[in-house]
Amino acid sequence: MSERKFARGLGKPGTAAQLRETVSQVVRESTVQNKPRLVEPLDFEKFVIKNKTVLQNDPQRELLLYPTDDISRFGSERSFVNIGSKSFKRRYCYLRQEVDGTYILELYKDEKKGEAKVTIVMDFCTDVVKNLKRGRFCFELRMTAGHKSYLLAAENESDLKEWLSKLSSVLQQNKIQEEKRAASLERERCTPPPSPQIQPFGTLKGLEQSMNPQLMKYARETDVSIAASRKDNRSKVFELYPNLAMNLKSQNSSQDQIEPYREIFGHRVFLRCESIRLKLQAVDEKENLCQVEPYHTTLCLYDAKNGRKLTENFHFDVNSNSIRNTFNNGICTDSRSNYCKLELPQNLSSEWLLYPRQALFSIANPHPDIFLVIRIEKVLQGGICQSSEPYVKAHRDPKISMKVYKNIAICCQRLGKYRMPFAWAARPLFRLYSKELDTTSDFHALYRQEPNKITDEELLKLLSDYRKPDKFNKFTVIPGSVEIKVSALNDLPANCLSTSLAPLKPFPLPPTSEPTVEITEFEGLSEKDVNPYTTFINHLYVYPLNLSFDTQKTFTRARNIACVIEVRDSDNEEAKGLQCIYGRPGQAPLVSQVSCAVLHHNTIPTWYEEVKIRLPTNILYSHHLLFTFYHISCDITKKRENGIENCVGYAWLPLLQKGKLNVETQVIPVASHLPPGYLSIHPFGLGKGNAGPEINWVDGQKPIFSIAFNLVSTINTKDQHLFNLFMHAERLLDPKPSAVPSEGETCKILKALHAIHLTTLITFLPTLFNQLFTLLVVTASEEIGLNIIRVLINLVNMIYDANRKEILQAYVKYVFISPEGKKNTTMHEEMCKHLPKSLSLVDRGFVFKLINNYMDKFNPGDSRLLQEYKFSFLEIICSHEHYVSFNLPIQHTKLSPRNRSPDNFQEFTLSEEFCKHHFIVGLLLQEIKTSLNEVTHIRKIALNTLKSLVAKHELDDRYQSKGQMHRISLIYLPWLSIVLENLTRLDVKGGNDEECNDSIINRISSSSSYLFGKSSTASECTPRSHRFTLHIDKDSPMHIRNSAFFEAIAGQYYRTLCIFAIAALVNGNSLSIDSDISAMSGDAQSIASQDTTIIRDDSLRNGEQKSHTRSTSHVQRYDKLQPQEIKDVLLIFLFVVKYLNEEQLITWWQNYSEADVVNFFAVLEMCLHCFKYVGKRNVSVVKSIEGDNLKAKSKKAHTLPARINPQEINHENTSTLVIHTNRENLISSGNAVLCGRLCYELLKCCNSRLASIRQESCAILYLLMRSNFEFTSRKGLTRVHLQVIISVSQMLGNIVGLNNARFQESLSLINSYASSDKAMKGTGFPVEVKDLTKRVRTVLMATIQMREHHHDPEMLVDLQHSLANSYASTPELRHTWLETMTRNHVRDGNYSEAACCQLHIAALMAEYLKLKNIQNWGAESFKKISSNISKDEKGLKLDAGVQDIQYTEFILLEQLETCADFIDKAERYEIMGELYKLIIPMHEKKRNYELLRKSYHNLAQNYEKIVEINKSCKRLLGRYYRVGFYGQAYFEEENGVEYVYKEPKVTSLSEISERLYKQYCDKFGQDVVKMIQDSTPVSKLLPQTGIHPSHSRNTILQKSDLEERQTEFEQNHDINCFMYETPFTKDGKARGNPEEQWKRRTILTTIYSFPYVKKRIVVQSRRITELSPIEVAIDEMQLRLQGSVCVQVNAGPLAYASVFLDPALCNMYPEDKVEELKDIYRVSSSPGPKKTFSSDDSDLFFHIYLVNGASDDYRG
Repeated sequence: MSERKFARGLGKPGTAAQLRETVSQVVRESTVQNKPRLVEPLDFEKFVIKNKTVLQNDPQRELLLYPTDDISRFGSERSFVNIGSKSFKRRYCYLRQEVDGTYILELYKDEKKGEAKVTIVMDFCTDVVKNLKRGRFCFELRMTAGHKSYLLAAENESDLKEWLSKLSSVLQQNKIQEEKRAASLERERCTPPPSPQIQPFGTLKGLEQSMNPQLMKYARETDVSIAASRKDNRSKVFELYPNLAMNLKSQNSSQDQIEPYREIFGHRVFLRCESIRLKLQAVDEKENLCQVEPYHTTLCLYDAKNGRKLTENFHFDVNSNSIRNTFNNGICTDSRSNYCKLELPQNLSSEWLLYPRQALFSIANPHPDIFLVIRIEKVLQGGICQSSEPYVKAHRDPKISMKVYKNIAICCQRLGKYRMPFAWAARPLFRLYSKELDTTSDFHALYRQEPNKITDEELLKLLSDYRKPDKFNKFTVIPGSVEIKVSALNDLPANCLSTSLAPLKPFPLPPTSEPTVEITEFEGLSEKDVNPYTTFINHLYVYPLNLSFDTQKTFTRARNIACVIEVRDSDNEEAKGLQCIYGRPGQAPLVSQVSCAVLHHNTIPTWYEEVKIRLPTNILYSHHLLFTFYHISCDITKKRENGIENCVGYAWLPLLQKGKLNVETQVIPVASHLPPGYLSIHPFGLGKGNAGPEINWVDGQKPIFSIAFNLVSTINTKDQHLFNLFMHAERLLDPKPSAVPSEGETCKILKALHAIHLTTLITFLPTLFNQLFTLLVVTASEEIGLNIIRVLINLVNMIYDANRKEILQAYVKYVFISPEGKKNTTMHEEMCKHLPKSLSLVDRGFVFKLINNYMDKFNPGDSRLLQEYKFSFLEIICSHEHYVSFNLPIQHTKLSPRNRSPDNFQEFTLSEEFCKHHFIVGLLLQEIKTSLNEVTHIRKIALNTLKSLVAKHELDDRYQSKGQMHRISLIYLPWLSIVLENLTRLDVKGGNDEECNDSIINRISSSSSYLFGKSSTASECTPRSHRFTLHIDKDSPMHIRNSAFFEAIAGQYYRTLCIFAIAALVNGNSLSIDSDISAMSGDAQSIASQDTTIIRDDSLRNGEQKSHTRSTSHVQRYDKLQPQEIKDVLLIFLFVVKYLNEEQLITWWQNYSEADVVNFFAVLEMCLHCFKYVGKRNVSVVKSIEGDNLKAKSKKAHTLPARINPQEINHENTSTLVIHTNRENLISSGNAVLCGRLCYELLKCCNSRLASIRQESCAILYLLMRSNFEFTSRKGLTRVHLQVIISVSQMLGNIVGLNNARFQESLSLINSYASSDKAMKGTGFPVEVKDLTKRVRTVLMATIQMREHHHDPEMLVDLQHSLANSYASTPELRHTWLETMTRNHVRDGNYSEAACCQLHIAALMAEYLKLKNIQNWGAESFKKISSNISKDEKGLKLDAGVQDIQYTEFILLEQLETCADFIDKAERYEIMGELYKLIIPMHEKKRNYELLRKSYHNLAQNYEKIVEINKSCKRLLGRYYRVGFYGQAYFEEENGVEYVYKEPKVTSLSEISERLYKQYCDKFGQDVVKMIQDSTPVSKLLPQTGIHPSHSRNTILQKSDLEERQTEFEQNHDINCFMYETPFTKDGKARGNPEEQWKRRTILTTIYSFPYVKKRIVVQSRRITELSPIEVAIDEMQLRLQGSVCVQVNAGPLAYASVFLDPALCNMYPEDKVEELKDIYRVSSSPGPKKTFSSDDSDLFFHIYLVNGASDDYRG
């Protein structure tokens, strides 16, 4: 029915988009998204009562019975980790001796010996010599041929001598050891072979007499002891899984590492105030132009967008020293008097901090409406307009400037300490659209300060209209400029001070640079802009706003009013101001009073002053602000008897009000005098006067003075609720309280804390939470404790709603310490007390029904939000601490009546019985099973819910025993069935190892003989696949009912086979099925298909049968799960399998079909493949021949050592290998693949970071060598030798940093085993081992050079080619490196070179088969394809242990066909025929006519391509360039070497030059690389690196070659001779007249022919000939006659004839050459078609002249 609906959906008309939507909908409906059938839960309470006896007598009753008290109290210990980092720039060298005597020189970055950056094996060092050219204390380590030398330098002469002496001693010892080794090899050759009667030792025999304790330990091991050691401290599955995500809703967000609290800075900006230059200037005493008066300047930032002042003021001074000295009014004081208060050094110079000019700003939210504002003040003179008039006019008359200068000097003497507003300037700090920092230093204009626009509110209005030029036209501009350098902060400036003037870090004395002061950014109102306080700051900013003196009658003169601010701690007559106000430039850092700027003739003055006060740590009620107002007499012409200052009032304000800082805006009255005890004055109210001393008020005690405040403090809070809590907590925690606060009062304060402002909560969170937790432990009142819990919940919720949960995480990790109370109870216990207690008596069955009803509302295909809600609900239910008890972890079949046989199958699936008895887990598994058909997001949520749940089980301390975990795994048994149903959706692809192209099923198929006793050949013809599809073959043993396999499943061979698998799984090992499970592939019934087909399995189960099939109806889907989802599915699968006991696992196998059992093992193989990089344990189990049952008695171990402590296996690619000694011939004989894979895994373990793993792996590898040596009757260990070298070569591309100290140590340990094994004394075995480790080190040394040249493709291929040549006698190794070169060439698009690599591999195979007498032709048959092949592929060393050949004719044939593919891609079609001359006879020999037909068809197509290309002439086989390298310091052995480079297609000289130039600039640096473009000789003494690419080279062929090479391809294939020409004259010029023009012809010969396995080939020889001018003419004319155009000389035929054939001049040249030139002209003038030389007039004229016979004049 669904298929018809699907078809109808596809047939709907509409657009493409509508059609896609229709298809999507139909597919969604047709995938049978059936809603899980909800099962009515059992009556939980009734069930428990009914089966009470059974449950109480159950061994695991603690899992079944719900505890009577489900609220547990617990405490936890917390450990802190201090993580620090330190960088070292110095290099350290260490020379150490390994256990085998090998010396290794290691280079480290620091002296703590972290990871060695360079490792030098001294066995390869031949000499140590001084190298004075590179430095005075420099010496060179010269290595053996093929290895790079090392240059090192000591620090001094004594160190140099010591290093040279020690290294020379090491070389001498190495020389002695090498002589001994050579003598031992000579004795071995002369010693007759051992008698055949001598029985070889076993693998472990003789180890008990070894001198090595490790080998002696292995001799004492038994199978029982090894099995017991594996079980000890077995790691849990989820402890090894790195991707466990406990938070299910944040899967897409990266889990950032929690950092401790720290200062969070926004966009940091560095400002340096350079100068203020006004147009009005005067001439000082030294006749230099200078400003006419000192300026008092401040700057700050304003946020016009949000209408607020963003930062505090920065007071700076840019006045010149002469101005400061001239106008000094004595206000400068000794600044060192209060250095101790500021944490400044006492011996710091007093002048250093007097005039700061540099500031550091921080902006949390940069935007274009942040303005940098500067205010300029001058000495008080009078009105602003009057005093600024000279500046505005800025007359150039020096007399007027001098007059102003003198007037100001007089004013300074009288009014120098008073200031008046003068000017201001502003500009945006960030650009308008890009929000980038505007680093321009100039301001648009300098405006006069208007008296009526002086407040911050007026300024913010102006700034909001800044980008409207017409708004600023009405302001008066003062000519001048302000220069302030603005730059983004990269590094913290030197000598930087905090906003409290404390050094940010220690700096030298005296300071080396000017001070830089941090400027405070005022706290924002948004919770995103604030962070918990981390530093001590306690500042109060005071802003006097205005004074209304217009209506006062107390004072007759009160117009030029100055406001002086002080902080006092007493109201006595003798009291003075505290030095706690930050001073201005020229003052001490802290002063006792500060004055505001004066507004002339203003009775209602308004101020913009900011007074920064350093508050005392302990503020008392006597601390207060005192404001004193003075009338300043500005008229210097009138003499006043009472002086300049006349006090006109006082005002004061206590800092504390009811114990809290009084920081609200205040309007207070002003008194006319200041009586003692004035702080006690307070009004009675109702106009009845004041308490305290008598006082007279100005203007009838009206509030006429306004003040604003801004508190920036990390210890004092503005929030009233938080302040009340802190004050109350102080009373509660007082050890000797005068009066204990009442419970009601405390609860009231705690309830009020719910109204705390969010920004205050964030900033004071650590302190607040510590206080609350302390109160929770201290209080004895349950009501107070309950209110504390409520407050904590609300505060945490506020933080989470603000999306600032990282603050809580940092608090928990770094700040929280469990407080101690008087009752000896922990905070956790106190919190548990106050949890709701209403859950103790609830009918769980009723709750289950409610859950069932709730889940019934959800449906498959619900919206994403509803799906998330559903799994959130399930997660909450499953997170209950007694979740396991709710699910009754006992099989209900054990509770069935005795008269009915138990149906175990019901427990293995999501049957009705299962879901009824295990309600919650059944519900969860049903929903997860359904969710696997949903979209990716829903699948991830579902899988993470289940994964987190089972992880909690495994990591729960309550469930530690094996029996408990078995019971828990029982309730998840249906998960196995769910995984098998979705097997086709699990697509696990390989990694970068040798198995990367094989699917798991194919690897199962390739190794089936061990389990089934026969080899399956079906897998050989099965195509490789990257998806998991299972096929059952008709002839497969799986269909044999009484096969050994199913007998083992049934338990008959349980002891011999399954016990190993089960033990491995139960103990956490992963069973490898590489041992051979049959192929199961063929054309029989297919269980899996690539199409998305709906398959239902509704087979009826016969109750009498022992084997059952799954009876649940399900849908098989073939869309693939994502890799992370697959890992989660398999991880939960492993959890269930690991903790199931053996009996239950066997029962599961017996109740499922054969195909399901096979699928079960396929899933296990997937697990091996998927998790092998996080602790793979590859256990190869081999059934013994005897088949005897295992005995319990202790006997010698039949396995190689595998005593690896499981708890040490973390994050390592390790393998625990079990190898039966009675099967060691499987490794030493037959196919070498098994031995190779074993060596590969062991070598990876030898590189482990864990010493124990390295030690065990070295021992296994050593015993493997020992076994191979014994197998060959002590003749050698050729097989292991070759396989180790092959494995190392394969690992080099997969494991980074293989050549490190760990691996070198492992090699030395293997050597030490060989030298200390007494049983091997007197044999050649130790020497063989030493030779093998030396060969390994040779390979590693070569890889260092490859790593250095990874950016140089040509050099990299050269090194790989060199390494391949070093294994010319070892086909497998040479094959490996040629394949690596092929991959590199294909990656770079060099298909000709890739084809050559493949041809060399084919020739290698052919030569191998020829030497094995399998065929009669070898590498010589490839000579017509390329002359290089037969030159390289000769001489092979065969593996003596190989009984079956590695290369077969079939493999060779596949390789030849691969070569054909590469040749086709390289477009070298002409050699395809020669290749098929090798392929076709092989098909004819096999009578394979189908492949013959295909071969001839391919040849026909190939020749069609040749015909087409010859017609079109569109094929380009490459261009050739000569490239030379010069520079000994950088190119070393390549210095002076020339190469011929083959470049693709039509690569120009500029392209290859640019590529090489960029390549070597990146490598050496642009300043040392020089590109030499001309063809002049290059000096060998160039100090820099020189690269010399020349013009393209032309191939040159002899006459005999030209006769054979007639086509263009033949003339461009298999070539090694190249020619280029260089014009020159005797006088040094490149070109001259025809009679002066010479030409130098250079012929280069390369050692190999092109194309080759690499792109560049060394020039082997060169031959140079010089052509005289007449020879040049002959050569040029011959080329022109052939139709070529010469670009070297560019002279025409007429010029040559007039110079060399003129009777008057021809006697100057050799007669034979003149005749030869005449012959050329005669040929050109002979009858027949004439060749036109060129189109210029002279050539055309001469051609006509020749045609008319005029050339006869030159024949004489």
